Amino acid sequence: MALTKVSLIENSAAARNSIGLGTSNHAQFHCLGIGEAASFVNGQIDATNVYADNIGKDSTDYITWTDDTQLDFYVNGSNEMRLESDGDLHVDGDVIAASTTVASDEKLKDNITKYENALDTINAINGVSFDWKRNGKKSGGVIAQDVQKVLPELVREVKDLDSDNTHLTLDYNAIIGVLVEAVKELSEQVNKK
Repeated sequence: MALTKVSLIENSAAARNSIGLGTSNHAQFHCLGIGEAASFVNGQIDATNVYADNIGKDSTDYITWTDDTQLDFYVNGSNEMRLESDGDLHVDGDVIAASTTVASDEKLKDNITKYENALDTINAINGVSFDWKRNGKKSGGVIAQDVQKVLPELVREVKDLDSDNTHLTLDYNAIIGVLVEAVKELSEQVNKK
């Protein structure tokens, strides 16, 4: 059902609890106004809060909320993005940004230890090129299962966006610390010669 214009506004107790949209098969939005129901003025809905299970363009392009645990974004019927209540953002595709930053301040961290035998750790991980199965796009990186064997804290299992299957994710930024220490170890070996 495509959402169109507000077709029902009443000054009654029932209207204060919901506004119907579309045809006689109204989708219900539960609204809270300040002292009165939401109002409809100059083609705009004016309300303090609007609550809905789903909101969107049509039955294939919408945003949905799930049991206070996640917010899912559907495009053409496919779940393309999820924001979870723990702050995790899952995106089924590239995230394109002019800049990104990651918190790294020492005051945010406990149990800080330098990586030892970093060169051995890096030697256990293969740098590879590959094609993504979902779109055939060429890419490169490492394999999470290889990293999991030597740095398990960097690997996490997550649920797929569009099924109950799971896959491994990798904190690529965390590999930087091991690489820095591996370069230092190599530098020390070269300087001893």
